[in-house]
Amino acid sequence: MRPLLFHIGPIPIRAYGLMIVIGFLCGLWLAIRRGKKENISKDFMMDLAFYLLLAALLGSKILHIIIFWHDYVAQLPELVRHPTELFTYLGSGLIFFGGLIAAVPIGILYIKKHGLPVWKIADIAAPSFPLAHGFGRLGCFLAGCCYGKPCDLPWAVTFNHPDSLAPMNVPLHPTQLYSAIFNFLVVVILLILTPYFKRYGQLFWTYVLLYSSGRFIIEFFRADPRGSLINGLLSTSQFIGLIIIFLAIGAQIWLARTGTVRN
Repeated sequence: MRPLLFHIGPIPIRAYGLMIVIGFLCGLWLAIRRGKKENISKDFMMDLAFYLLLAALLGSKILHIIIFWHDYVAQLPELVRHPTELFTYLGSGLIFFGGLIAAVPIGILYIKKHGLPVWKIADIAAPSFPLAHGFGRLGCFLAGCCYGKPCDLPWAVTFNHPDSLAPMNVPLHPTQLYSAIFNFLVVVILLILTPYFKRYGQLFWTYVLLYSSGRFIIEFFRADPRGSLINGLLSTSQFIGLIIIFLAIGAQIWLARTGTVRN
C-alpha cells in the first residue's frame, strides 16, 4: 500500500516501523493504566515493557533466521559489500511466536527479580500484547508483507506500490487486516473477561489460547513464505501454534486447580 510514509530530513519513516512504535506505546499506556489499579508502579511497567520489547524483537528475528537460514547465507556476499544494509536486513522478517517464546522467560525473570507475583503481572499486561500486535499488523498491511492468497472476494485487496512485498496487481486476501481485526477483538474480549476470572494467570493464558487459535486459522489464507512442516501440511507458525494451544489448555487446567486466588 504505502511502505514508505514520508521523510524527516534524510531519515525515511516507514509504515511498518511507525506502526510498531504506535502499537508499543498504546500497549504500554494500557498496561500502565491497568497496573495502577493493582498498585503496580508506572516505572516498573515501563521497564518491563522495554525488556519485553527487546526480547521479543530478538526472539522473533532468531526464529526467522532459523527458518530461512539459507536466505541469510545467500545474502552474506551482498552484506559484506554493503554493510550498512545489515540494519535494514535485520529489521525485516520477524516471526511473532519467536518473540513470544523469548519474551516469556525474560518477563518472568524480571518480575521475580522485583519480588512481584508473575501471574498477576501477566494478567495486567495480557491485553497490551494483542493491542500492540494489532497495530503491527496494520504496519504489515501498509508494507505489503504477510500477504494472503489470491481471491475474488469483494474485500480482496490489490497491491500496486513498487516497494510492496506482496505480488502486484493481484487481488489477495487481506490477511494482515484479518489479523489486525482479530487482535483488536481479543483486546476487547480480555478486557470484558478480566473481572470474571478467579485466579491469577487465567487471563494471560486465555490470550495465548485465543491468539494461537486465531493465528492457526488465518495462516490458511496466507501465501507469503513462512516455512512449512509435515510435507507442507502446516506452516511453521501453525505447528508452533498447535503446541502452544495444548500448553495453554494445560495451563488453564493447572491454574484452575492450584492457581492463586485473585484478591
